[in-house]
Amino acid sequence: MANFLELGELWPTVRDRPSPFIPVLQGWSIGDYLRCAEKYEAAGVRLADQTVVVLGSVCRRQNTIVTGAIVTLFADELRPHGFEVKTKGLAAYGSQLNSADSLAWSLDARRSVPLPGHSHKSCANCLEYASDWRSDLLDQMQSAGRRIHTQAA
Repeated sequence: MANFLELGELWPTVRDRPSPFIPVLQGWSIGDYLRCAEKYEAAGVRLADQTVVVLGSVCRRQNTIVTGAIVTLFADELRPHGFEVKTKGLAAYGSQLNSADSLAWSLDARRSVPLPGHSHKSCANCLEYASDWRSDLLDQMQSAGRRIHTQAA
């Protein structure tokens, strides 16, 4: 939180556009996340006014009930972003996230042969592979009746 506050203060001295820095709620238990949110509020940061608020530490426990509860807790009042959300996490609580990112596509690409016509060793850093993976995931989510935001980053 201290970095977010300091960078927010310094930003106007170097740029005249809105600050690109995003607050991150960290923790392990639901109480940890609530305490972290309270610290932001006590420092004068109204999280509900932020464009997005990152829910950190969810990548290590995607499939747990606790992660779903943390996302649900903040979904109504904030625009939460999930860091490194795996496909199982998206299936479980993706509809409650404003946005999410994932490296699952890159890992999948590393384990697969390159796309036809691609000369690189793997498509682990390939825009076409990432785009195809995303489209397939959205199709799977919609087929399963899951609502998910479809705006590309």
